[in-house]
Amino acid sequence: MASCTRRLATRMRTTAPIATMLMLASALAGCEPGGAPRTAGAASAESPKSVVARLVAARGSRNYAALDALVLPGRASEIVEVLLAMDEFIAADAQLAEFLRDEYSPALAAAVSQSQLAGALDVFSRGVELLDEHVKENAATVAFTIDGALPAERAALRRVDGAWRYDPGPGYSPDLARAFSRMARGLRSLHDDLRSGRVARPPPAVAADRIIEEIRARLLPGLRMLPPPPEVK
Repeated sequence: MASCTRRLATRMRTTAPIATMLMLASALAGCEPGGAPRTAGAASAESPKSVVARLVAARGSRNYAALDALVLPGRASEIVEVLLAMDEFIAADAQLAEFLRDEYSPALAAAVSQSQLAGALDVFSRGVELLDEHVKENAATVAFTIDGALPAERAALRRVDGAWRYDPGPGYSPDLARAFSRMARGLRSLHDDLRSGRVARPPPAVAADRIIEEIRARLLPGLRMLPPPPEVK
């Protein structure tokens, strides 16, 4: 979990001006894409790698109701809360980006987008490729890469009542969900202020820098709410 936090911070430093302000605890979840969630009994025949494959597929479907069958008992609600807050942030960023594409250009919208802040989520990151699995008694790990980057990350699983369950480890906190919800409100307020004219639309020559400054100001309260990353033991 801590290695994902370091990777996320590095990615954000290289992709967005706001990113250098952020140290995030990563968040994970899993659910069955479409249809009714599988039961724990159905999952019991699955290998650790197949469970993680379902987690990878599940992020795109947003079928969080199936989470109970895929993660350790008692951990679903805290993970779903974080994922929903991240989804809220992604939606607010997309709304602002659409406005900026219409008013300026697709290039400017892409340059100021902050979607990557909620985009590096271990097995739910973009460009995940599963590698091998390692099982030892009732514990397992599944190796995976993100965009082909090495070294590989590892997802942890534990066997519970004969079924492999994903172990999210430390790093989940109500503060993380609240921080992303607060940042989402900040992006929505900037969108509304630009659209209404409460914030003057800067001329194209300086638009990217001015809008980044506005985004920084709107995100800062939420960034300050972020919990520290989990300690490496």
